[in-house]
Amino acid sequence: AQAVDIGHVTVLSGTVEDMQSPEYLRLKNELMRVRRAVRDCRFVYVMGRRLDGVIFFYADSEPVGSKDESPAGQTYDEASAIIRGVFATGQENTEGPLRDRWGTWLSAFVSLTRVQTSDQPVVLGMDVDARDWITAIAAGSAIPLALPMLLFVAVGIALLGTRRPVAPCADRPVLRRRMLPLAAALFLLVAGFSATMLWHEKRH
Repeated sequence: AQAVDIGHVTVLSGTVEDMQSPEYLRLKNELMRVRRAVRDCRFVYVMGRRLDGVIFFYADSEPVGSKDESPAGQTYDEASAIIRGVFATGQENTEGPLRDRWGTWLSAFVSLTRVQTSDQPVVLGMDVDARDWITAIAAGSAIPLALPMLLFVAVGIALLGTRRPVAPCADRPVLRRRMLPLAAALFLLVAGFSATMLWHEKRH
């Protein structure tokens, strides 16, 4: 949002006539730079809302003439209640996976104008392909889920490997007394390791 000059937006009419405007071209260049800077991003766009409540595009990050371009003034009939809520309240929000005419996306929206002082609300949107997002989540979850399981299996194998036969009755009460603290220690070790890995992945 900080990369977008709101002054390039407020002078636009939100119609096809904007496509010849220098401010429109500058705005598109800003959005294209944002898209290149955010590796996982597929679309970046700026939307407005008409007095009758219709949501439309001011500009997007697609090259002029691209088959996926949303040209100036194009209406967004698929606008969800979440998008309309960002226009109404000025509070940023996310949604998805949600399908529209361009594909299935996870999207983030942030208002570029103060709702209380602007009669021309402007919202910046960014889309990430839902398949890429789900793949990233799965890859990030694999390590914290798999390592504790491997640790548990390794400790179990080690304990079985060092087990010695005991007399039928003599040492069994002692072993039973030791099993509970050993099991508790193993559980705490695995739980602590899992929590640490999950915290690390979530923070990342």
